[in-house]
Amino acid sequence: MPPSPRPPVPPSPLSPLALLLLCWAINPESAAGLPPPEDIPEEILRGQIITEARSPIDGQPMTVAEYARLIQTHPELEYPDFPPPPEPEVSSPAPSSPSPTIIDWQSLRDLFRQVFPF
Repeated sequence: MPPSPRPPVPPSPLSPLALLLLCWAINPESAAGLPPPEDIPEEILRGQIITEARSPIDGQPMTVAEYARLIQTHPELEYPDFPPPPEPEVSSPAPSSPSPTIIDWQSLRDLFRQVFPF
C-alpha cells in the first residue's frame, strides 16, 4: 500500500523575533558607525585656507605674514621633524642579467602557480 500524500504546509507568517530584527535593521537610527552631524567632513576642511599660525619657537599665535617672515629668516624651522634629503650616491650601473635572488623567487613563484592555479 503506497503512503498517503502529505497535506500542503501553509506558509507561516514572520515570527515576532524575525519581525523585530527586520525593523531594527531598517531603522535609520541604528547606523551607529556614522560620524555625528555636527562633524565637518574632511573634504570641506581640506579646501579651507589656513589663516592662523603658531610660532615654531614658542607656540605663540602669529599672523600668516609673521610666519612667512620667520620661515624666510630661519628656513630650518619650516620642516623641523624631517631631516634633509640624503645626497644621491653615485653607483655602478645595474647588471644586465637578473640577480640570482630574483631567479630563485621566480622559480618559487612558478612552483606555487602549479600548486595554486588561481
